[in-house]
Amino acid sequence: MNLYGSITLNKEERRFINDDQNSTKVAQFLASHQERTVYQLATEAQLSDFMQNDPIQVIGWDRTKFNQEKEEGGHFINKVNSLEECASEMGCSFDTLKNTIDVYNRSVASGNDEEFGRRFMKGQFLSGPFYLFKCTPVVGITIGGLKVNQRMQVLNEYGEPISKLFAAGEIVGGLHGTSYIGGCSLAGALALGRMVGEQLAKNQAAP
Repeated sequence: MNLYGSITLNKEERRFINDDQNSTKVAQFLASHQERTVYQLATEAQLSDFMQNDPIQVIGWDRTKFNQEKEEGGHFINKVNSLEECASEMGCSFDTLKNTIDVYNRSVASGNDEEFGRRFMKGQFLSGPFYLFKCTPVVGITIGGLKVNQRMQVLNEYGEPISKLFAAGEIVGGLHGTSYIGGCSLAGALALGRMVGEQLAKNQAAP
């Protein structure tokens, strides 16, 4: 959602990272700083832009469900009419939040984010309503996995292929490097699955 202008805040109501970073980078930062909660703050225009241009807001939810959450809350969206209400929801100081927003608004006006070098700055936070999203990191995918050779044979601790054991898809380690890009798992499953199928067909045809 940050591509549409929302900002990322920690529990002290301060920006702590370049808001253009992807979810993996934010989660890694939180883990390294022993933070467990992050907030996204969006204006109504930013949230509307996000909903119009991004087909999925929450995995597993349709648009009706998201609109209901947007208006009624209850899971992770809090609709607030002012920064004072926002500070109250976060349980922190209004003065701290106001200073954070004032600094950011000046960055948007000047087109230069001196704090973190953000590029996607769409809109200032001038008047409510605002939408506050409370978020915590979750494990969406494991980057590690089984080690295989070029024939997709699973290797043991000595680097030797284990007889009749092949692997394909997300169970193979190292496919994504240090960051996951959405959709890559599908390509990996299809391409590596085909390779495993070819190896099995060769083995079956061998005398």
